[in-house]
Amino acid sequence: MSTFLNEIIGFVQWLRERNALCLGIWEVKVVHEDPDDDIIVACAIEAGADYIISSDHHLLNLKHYREIQIVTPGAFLGILDREKALQSN
Repeated sequence: MSTFLNEIIGFVQWLRERNALCLGIWEVKVVHEDPDDDIIVACAIEAGADYIISSDHHLLNLKHYREIQIVTPGAFLGILDREKALQSN
């Protein structure tokens, strides 16, 4: 298997280990352009997430909510690369 494929498999396993089931306790009204996206923010709060990774421009326009950063998939990969580099040192 290629190194790239191994990295993808490892990343998916990492995500699975850190997933959370949200019970729907939180309710927020912060994505005014698309209120259907509020549930994403509420779930992130409930799960204690550090990031929301999305390509949805309504979410991305928020940039952050509370302590949760809202970033594109590409930006998140850059964050992971920087963290990986820091751990290597």
